[in-house]
Amino acid sequence: MTCRVVRDIWFAPNPSTAILGAMMSAPSAFQALMRHVSVIKINSVFGFPQFASDATLEAFFHYLAGFNIRLAVDAEALTTAPGGPGFGVEVFGAVGDLATIFGRFKALGGTVSYVSYDEPWYFGNVVTGLSLATIASMAANSTAIIKGIFPNCVIGEMEPVAGPNEFTGEVAQIEAWWAAYKSAAGQPFGFFHCDNEYGESDWTQTYAPIVTIAKNAGVPVGAVINGIADTSNTDAGWCTAAKAAASAILSNPVIPNTFIVQSWNPNPSEVMDPTVPNTLAGILANVVG
Repeated sequence: MTCRVVRDIWFAPNPSTAILGAMMSAPSAFQALMRHVSVIKINSVFGFPQFASDATLEAFFHYLAGFNIRLAVDAEALTTAPGGPGFGVEVFGAVGDLATIFGRFKALGGTVSYVSYDEPWYFGNVVTGLSLATIASMAANSTAIIKGIFPNCVIGEMEPVAGPNEFTGEVAQIEAWWAAYKSAAGQPFGFFHCDNEYGESDWTQTYAPIVTIAKNAGVPVGAVINGIADTSNTDAGWCTAAKAAASAILSNPVIPNTFIVQSWNPNPSEVMDPTVPNTLAGILANVVG
């Protein structure tokens, strides 16, 4: 399979204390793949010293510069405190975390070109029940903090794209969320990434209209390529499902601007060698074509 029709490729391995070093020390077959990658996305967890030392981050930033690869960070747009709404829920962080994380990246010589908020509408509004105005205000504040450190950083977001069987009226709800954020932040999101629920039979019924709406508004759209539809919990099953996801996107008449090869799961193997079967690096090679 080749995905040359989608030329903007992001790579986002599952965060672990060893993953940055694994990429930098990977064999030549992996390094050759990096010539085709526009952006590497890491989780904001790497901003905490227990996940990556200063020396590791400095080396990683130098590594990205050598390939002219831009850095993206998955970040928590919303804030809470113990006992408050959203405490313990994905996408909610502590007040001050973003300033600490991004300030550390800058001090160590990093440049964050993109920040992807991790599903603030879904976890803030759908799961936690906060109003759109409340989460928009929180997200706008987070944007101001990040841009105070990296003024040229492009702020976008990712949301689940499931289909009407799971979310009735999801397209209209996400549109309303985008409008609320634009009102609070004074600018729209700079991109939107679809975390498609490939295991749902009707995900395309939401995917096609939401991508079309975003593109018509001039917002670049990405599709996450992963093995979420796999139920075997094996490396082989995850990779088979991920290949099917990429094929499904390419067969849809609505093509995204970007592919994001990403895993949040123990599968597949994150051995950074595309010649080894059933690895995330192998899926990246498959997408690059």
